[in-house]
Amino acid sequence: MYDEELTRISPRARILNVVGVGGIGKTRAEALMAQAKDEYRTAEAVIGLANIRTNQAELLVVTDPEAAVQEAGVALEVQRELGAQHEIGKVYTAMGTAQIRLGQLDRAELSLANANAALDRAGYRSGRARADTFRAFLHLRRGDGQATRELLRHVAREFEECEVHPSLILAIHRASERIGPADPEIAAAAERARPSLRVLGTAEDLERRTEEVLSMFIEVNS
Repeated sequence: MYDEELTRISPRARILNVVGVGGIGKTRAEALMAQAKDEYRTAEAVIGLANIRTNQAELLVVTDPEAAVQEAGVALEVQRELGAQHEIGKVYTAMGTAQIRLGQLDRAELSLANANAALDRAGYRSGRARADTFRAFLHLRRGDGQATRELLRHVAREFEECEVHPSLILAIHRASERIGPADPEIAAAAERARPSLRVLGTAEDLERRTEEVLSMFIEVNS
């Protein structure tokens, strides 16, 4: 059912729905990306093709973080030519996230700082909050649980004030539970976000994908 619903939405929306969720094999991810590229080439959509480069890096964070860093470097060149600060910020976010997975924490810190700078220039507040979600996981990898919890709390507030990404608010809530102790402010934000949740597939699909992604960054038992 999830795959059937993916075919009914636009190429980039299709890719964005898969970016950041677990449970998708490398072959399936590559097939979706190739399909989107073909559709944009047919439409001669230059910006669409450039943005697919961003999405390619984001998808590879899940399936192949080493390749994600390389692809992000290519995507940065393309997006700099277009001057697309919001896309540059997203590419740096993908690069930093992949570097966290690879244990390259100093490089990840620099990439995420560059992401924040670009996203601030673009005025992309929710994009900055998304980058800060991964910066929280960087704090966690460095053993700073307090900074992790404080930043996750801030990110949940940002998403709520921007009225976006209820699924990410729920993911932040689950992250806070796994890290412990559970944060009552984040839990309350999750309850407020739940009625606005709109996802492809079932609630169980979302929960499974959330757990798989969080397991890439949080090395504790639930």
